Amino acid sequence: MTQFEEQSAPKSQRNDIIDRLWDSWWSLLQEYGADEPFARSLFADLTGRYKADGRYYHNLAHLKQILQDIEFLKPFADDLNAIRLAAWFHDAIYNPRSATNEHDSARYAEEALAPLHLPETTVSMIHTLIDDTRHQHAPKTGDGMILVDADLATLGAAEVVYEDSSKRVRREYGHVSDAQYALGRMAQLQVFLRRKHIYYTSAMRARCEAQARANMEREYARWEHFLASGATTQGD
Repeated sequence: MTQFEEQSAPKSQRNDIIDRLWDSWWSLLQEYGADEPFARSLFADLTGRYKADGRYYHNLAHLKQILQDIEFLKPFADDLNAIRLAAWFHDAIYNPRSATNEHDSARYAEEALAPLHLPETTVSMIHTLIDDTRHQHAPKTGDGMILVDADLATLGAAEVVYEDSSKRVRREYGHVSDAQYALGRMAQLQVFLRRKHIYYTSAMRARCEAQARANMEREYARWEHFLASGATTQGD
C-alpha cells in the first residue's frame, strides 16, 4: 500500500498500520533494553503527535514510508537503529508556523529516551540525524544521507502520489495565501533542482532521481504560471 492509498484507507486498514508500526517500534526499543510499558507509553505519545489535527502530510503514513525506505537503504547504514530512532522522532513536533521543528523534535527525543540511558554518542547521533532533516545542509555522515534520502523519497514517487502529497503539504500551510505559498514553495523546489543530485545515496538516485526532477519541475512550472497569471488563488 502506497502512502497515497494509506491516507484515504478505511479505519480497519489504518489500525493495521498502527499495529505494524507498533511491531517495528517494540522490536527497535527492545534493542535498547526498554520494557513494554515504557515502549507502549512512548509509542502512544508519538503516534498521537503524528495523528494530530492539521497533519495532512507529516503524519503516520509519512512516518511509515520513511521507515520502509530506511529498510531499502539499510545495507549502507553504520548505525541502523539510530537512524530508525531518529526517523521516529524527526517530525514528532511539527508546527508549519515554526522554524525550529527539527530542533524541538531532537530535544523531545533526548528527553523521551532519557530513561533508556543511551550512550551519549547515540544521543548525539540521533540529534544530528534529526537536524539533517531540515534539508539546509548536506549530511556529514552516511547515516544522515540515508535518513535524508528516505525523508525525500516522496519527491521521486509516481506522479499521482507526488501530486497528492503536494496538496497535503499545501493544506498544512492553510494560514498563508496561495501567492505567499507559491513564492516559498518555488524557492524550496529551486534549492533541490539546483543540486547536481537530489539524493545522496546511489540507490535512491537510481530509483528516484529522474522522477523527482520531473515532479518538481512540473510543480514549479505550475506555481510560476499561477504567479504570472495574476490570479489570487489557484483555480482562478
